[in-house]
Amino acid sequence: MTSSTKISPESCEDQRPQVIWSNSFETRVSILALIQSLNVQLLTHASATKTLEKWCQDHQLIDTKASPTVVVELDKSMHKVISDEQRKQLNISSDETVCYRHVYIKCGQLILSMADNWYVPSRLTDEMNNLLNTTNIPFGKIVAPLRFRRHTLTSQLLWEPLTDDWEMKSFASLHTMYDGNKCLIFPYKILEHKAILYTDDIPFSLVTETYTRELFDLPDKRLNSKEAWVHD
Repeated sequence: MTSSTKISPESCEDQRPQVIWSNSFETRVSILALIQSLNVQLLTHASATKTLEKWCQDHQLIDTKASPTVVVELDKSMHKVISDEQRKQLNISSDETVCYRHVYIKCGQLILSMADNWYVPSRLTDEMNNLLNTTNIPFGKIVAPLRFRRHTLTSQLLWEPLTDDWEMKSFASLHTMYDGNKCLIFPYKILEHKAILYTDDIPFSLVTETYTRELFDLPDKRLNSKEAWVHD
C-alpha cells in the first residue's frame, strides 16, 4: 500500500538551495537513473553545452515560456597552471602558450556544471580567440565551426545513490536502510568528465567538467508549499 509522508522543509534547511527529495529506496533508484541518463548523453555528444541545453529544456529546469538557454559565467579570478602531463596530452611543447578558462554553466539561476578548460590559442582562429577573451559565450559554441570531436579520458560518478551490493538485498532490508521519512542528503558534485577536443586529429582543448546536483532540480520536486509530500 502506498502511503503519504510529510517532510518538513525545516528539516532539510542545510541542503538549500537543493530541492527536497525523500530518502526512500525508490527515490534513490530514480536519482541513479537520472545520473546514468545524463552521463550517457554527455558521453555520446561532442558538445557538453548543447547536451546541457537539451537537458535543461527536456526537464523544464526553469519556469519560462521561452526555450531555456544555457549561459556561461566566467570566473576570471581562477587560474590553474597546466601540468607537463596535460601538455603531453595536447601534444604541445613546454613553451607553447596555453590559455585557461574557468566557467560555470548555468540555466537560469541553476549552476549545472563547472568547467576547467585549457586550450591552445594557436590552434584556433583569431575570431575565436577574440570571442573567448571578450565574451561569455560557451566554448563549445565558439569553436563549433571547427567541427571538433570529443574524446573522453575519464567519466567518474562522484556519488553513488545506492550501495554496490544493493541488488543482492531484499526489498524489506532496502526500505529499512533507506528511510523515506527522512531527506535525501547528497553532495553538490555528482559527476566528473575529463576530455580532449580534436579537430583534424589535432588536440586543441583539454577540459575537466564537474556536474552538480542542481541538474536534478525537477519541477515536480520543487517545494511549492510549506510541506513537501512524498510517496513511499
